[in-house]
Amino acid sequence: YVTMEQNSYTVNAGSSVKMKCTMTNVSPIDIVWIYYVPGTGTTKTIYFENNYLNGLKDKFLITLEFTNSTNLTTFLEIPFVEYNDSFYTYQCECNIYRKSICANNRPNAVATLLAITTTTSNKLKIYFKLKILIFKI
Repeated sequence: YVTMEQNSYTVNAGSSVKMKCTMTNVSPIDIVWIYYVPGTGTTKTIYFENNYLNGLKDKFLITLEFTNSTNLTTFLEIPFVEYNDSFYTYQCECNIYRKSICANNRPNAVATLLAITTTTSNKLKIYFKLKILIFKI
């Protein structure tokens, strides 16, 4: 009913990642994306009822694609992964307030993100320079 293409993603800090989730018998308004903050037990809703929440539109990009008459694929993209995004768990689920089957079963799929750095990568140096410039403005 709800599946993620992968259950974990490892990417370089400063690069992008795109997570894929496929759902069956849902409409676009039924898609919910949330994430879990590691070590805190807190969650934040990214996308709910076709809207970005919690000021997260600048951090994430959600796209949808019908793969056939019953399957809807949704993508969560993080265009610029930061090192502190490591170990966040992202969850794709069905809107329990819109579909009774979702309320009864709470189908979902999760993936964990690991952002890595390398000492030889120029990407990381550029990333830190950009962060400093952003804070100075």
